[in-house]
Amino acid sequence: MTGLATYLTRIPAAALGAAVSLVPSRHWDWFERLPVRAMVGVSAFATAALGGFVWVRGVYVYVHRAADLSAAATLDLAARQLSGAAPPEPLLMSGPQIYTIAALVGFTCFTPAGLLAVYLVLSAVLRGVAVAADDPMGDPALTSLDALGVLLLARAQRTRARRARERAEGPDVGDRRYRGADAGLPGVDFVIVASRRKPDWSAATIVITADEWYRVAEPFDARFSFGVRTVYPLTRIGKTEVLRKAVRYDLPPLLRGPGRLSSGPGATGRAPK
Repeated sequence: MTGLATYLTRIPAAALGAAVSLVPSRHWDWFERLPVRAMVGVSAFATAALGGFVWVRGVYVYVHRAADLSAAATLDLAARQLSGAAPPEPLLMSGPQIYTIAALVGFTCFTPAGLLAVYLVLSAVLRGVAVAADDPMGDPALTSLDALGVLLLARAQRTRARRARERAEGPDVGDRRYRGADAGLPGVDFVIVASRRKPDWSAATIVITADEWYRVAEPFDARFSFGVRTVYPLTRIGKTEVLRKAVRYDLPPLLRGPGRLSSGPGATGRAPK
């Protein structure tokens, strides 16, 4: 009895795992106590069976309704022919069969129940193939909606972050240049303080000016009284370096200041003199 009881207690967990396997696979870890991955194949088979049931039942009702309409039209035509209201043309017995085939296509392709049945079967086949390829997946429609939601959420977060950054930076103004020593960065020739981030100026990028070449060290943020700025340390290099990533740039005028700059969260600087 103990073994039977254990087996019976596993049935609800297996059924729940099969249902949960419909959700996108990236969420399956939330249900670690359920045999979700093990039940994907069963879930796909059940989905296909449901799709077949929906199709057969819907076809039965739809085709019989279409056949009734076709028979009524045939009887009406025959009655009008007998009364002389219609020309005595021979009745084609193939008409009902053609009408029935058209009804099958019409139900499958142009009714909500037919489209639902087709989707259930096709999604089950796709999930079965994924199980065979050892890459189980949830319901394709739910997975697509989940991916779209993630994409829209990430886009909204990037937009909010960009707007918050622009508010912190203030107006877009020209770059400012200081000596590295004046900014508290010994060993650095210059620092470029920019009001907007430069996407092409990542660490190790070579900046080519009219006279010299410079390598960009790791950029960092500094807070000034007039807003947050991105600081790009530049160190002079020889012109024999291999150009893996380079940008051309016209150095702005050299200014005094701005005081010690660092990459810490409380990094500050004073306005240029």
